[in-house]
Amino acid sequence: TERTTSGLPVLSDGAGWIECHVVNQIPEGDHPIVLAEVADVGPGKGKPIFLESLGWHYGG
Repeated sequence: TERTTSGLPVLSDGAGWIECHVVNQIPEGDHPIVLAEVADVGPGKGKPIFLESLGWHYGG
């Protein structure tokens, strides 16, 4: 099992991973908005997913 520098396990089959530390949670309706600070990042073994391959279209 791969691990972050702080020892947390990594799901390595994804396109990548991010380890964050929660800084604040703001209640908003039926869910909180979570503010986090990035502690570590790394690549995974999986292929990235691009929005155009999903058929999603955004205006703008």
